[in-house]
Amino acid sequence: MEGKFFESQTPSSRTKAQIVAKYFPQYCKIILKKPQKEIRYLDLFAGPGKYEDGHLSTPLLIADQCVQKMHYYLKKLDFY
Repeated sequence: MEGKFFESQTPSSRTKAQIVAKYFPQYCKIILKKPQKEIRYLDLFAGPGKYEDGHLSTPLLIADQCVQKMHYYLKKLDFY
């Protein structure tokens, strides 16, 4: 199973990724109400970032959402 994990995204993994990707930019808006040096998102289980079937994993979906809403993010965002 381990070698095939990133072949295709499961429906539950897709749902989780969509929820987190929509939540994180909203969370950043709240956090940025007070001055911040930086905001970081660490995903210790991100894998390659993209499934073999073409679906993006959570960190890339978050990055995409943040770029789409860049006018809210004037601070440095780091993704690991």
